[in-house]
Amino acid sequence: MPPAPQADAERVAALRKLELLDSEGHVSFDEIVHIAAMALGSSFAVISLMDESRQWFLASRGVDMTETPREIALCNYPIASGATFVLSDARSDGRFAGNRLVHEGPRIRSYLGCPVRCPDGHIVGALCAADPMPHKFDAPHVDLIERLSALVEQFVAAHARNLELRRAHLALKQAAENDELTGLLNRNGFNAPLEEAIRKRGAGDGLLFLLIIDLDGLKEANHVYGHLVGDAALQEIAARLRAEIPEAYPLARWGGDEFVLALQGDFTREAVHRLAAQALETIARPIEISGNSVYLRGSCGIAECDSGVGSKELLRRAHQALHHSTSMGPGRVHFYDRAFADRNQARMTAELEVRSALAGDRIFASYQPIINLGTGETEGYEALLRISTIDGCEVTAAQLLPALVDPELSRKVAIRMITLVASDFASLAASGSGSAFVSINATEADLLSGDYPDMLLSTLARYMVPPDRITVEITETMLLVNDLDQVKAVLDRLKAEGISIALDDFGTGFSSLTHLKVFPIDKVKIDRSFVCDITENLNAQSIVAAVIAMAQRLSIAVIAEGIENDDQLAALRRMECPMGQGFLLSPPAPNVTGPSPTGTYKNRDK
Repeated sequence: MPPAPQADAERVAALRKLELLDSEGHVSFDEIVHIAAMALGSSFAVISLMDESRQWFLASRGVDMTETPREIALCNYPIASGATFVLSDARSDGRFAGNRLVHEGPRIRSYLGCPVRCPDGHIVGALCAADPMPHKFDAPHVDLIERLSALVEQFVAAHARNLELRRAHLALKQAAENDELTGLLNRNGFNAPLEEAIRKRGAGDGLLFLLIIDLDGLKEANHVYGHLVGDAALQEIAARLRAEIPEAYPLARWGGDEFVLALQGDFTREAVHRLAAQALETIARPIEISGNSVYLRGSCGIAECDSGVGSKELLRRAHQALHHSTSMGPGRVHFYDRAFADRNQARMTAELEVRSALAGDRIFASYQPIINLGTGETEGYEALLRISTIDGCEVTAAQLLPALVDPELSRKVAIRMITLVASDFASLAASGSGSAFVSINATEADLLSGDYPDMLLSTLARYMVPPDRITVEITETMLLVNDLDQVKAVLDRLKAEGISIALDDFGTGFSSLTHLKVFPIDKVKIDRSFVCDITENLNAQSIVAAVIAMAQRLSIAVIAEGIENDDQLAALRRMECPMGQGFLLSPPAPNVTGPSPTGTYKNRDK
């Protein structure tokens, strides 16, 4: 039978599935060919595997070749026939007249070959013996090689079973360490290369930077276009990042819309910043999906690994840097710095203090009078948050401000303060002018809460406090949030119910005049930084005078903050500033019944 000109595609696929071709072999196969050569008395024996173009020797004895072209392989015959093939004398057989294995090299005359099947029944090769002597093999030899071939098939089956177990293990490992959606590493998969990179950093093998990238706009894309489009956008972003970043550097999808990257080597901070900025530019390119254009942005936080820093701490630092980036708006790159940790510690300390004070009923309102600078009468009061610590010290609002970033805690404090102000209102009103008002400071969390007006108004009604005697103070930074429509809706609602709106720290923001036009502002409070310099700085004098004149034209009340000496007071009176507050006039005091006498206070924060 002539050799098959081309291997069957299914047969070759079965062979490659076994992963034996071009492998390192196995001692069991070596032992079989050793036994075959000895038992058959042949000069050499091989286990050959046959692909489309060659026969490759999985194991061999007595031959120094590792493969031959397929067209000259005598093993074609048992493979093609599916049965044992015996050749008594190749030189006298016309089929092998031009075969160089017969006339050169091993000079084969006798050949005995038996097909070898894989577990699914496909023939993938042959066990054969050959010798330069003719008529070497007879019927007993045929029986022996068939038995040995069956043993080869058992070893092949065992190898296939082990291979399936190994593949199953790899599949489980792949599922455990890779993100199913993007194909990148997941948190579990990223941990090992990160730990290895930290180990190398500790051994002095280059610097290590950890980058965390957060996507902005993915939630909106999911809401507008659906999660299928959102998932496709994530896949596209992952592909773009992987294309930008060399494979040597581990990249993972850390969470829903976060990616993390470890860079190790001779990097400068400038080079890392450039790479991060380029990644953000890549993210910002429009994504076209099913006729929709999806626009995402990214922010990046970077932490450099110091000696002795572990993976958890490195990740914490990168997340702190990321938080700083996102707070400044998308498209920013920031490196971690220890000031983040100090601010975070201050926030945590303040939060613990506020929570403890809430639980122990140690929050109280301290009231600073707002004085008519022309008549000296008390026009109103600013209610200032105070906490009495367990050891009796007083903590000011400025010291507690880091805690009020937390919306839940801010709301609890707001409820407590509004209740205190409402219950104190009657005595406050009696101590001031007939129309004295009380100012309450609102936080960003209050303005972004849709039910803040209802909570405030219902508390005022419970204590029978007229809304037109209450002023809500906001700062200009609160008017720079993303959800301006929500903020304006809250302020408009308060205004409609008769509550006045005061813009605190006026002049320190970016768009002061625009805020007066867009939002329902009734009062402006000139920031203490201008009042402090009013007697020595011509620019400060000009700004204060301009604010007073402009406010009068707009029928907006003006209050100067931070009046601390007679020269400042005199200057403000010359400018006809209507109202003022400060320690010169009266310091804050709890349960006030009139302006307190001027005294010396170490802490002059609100």
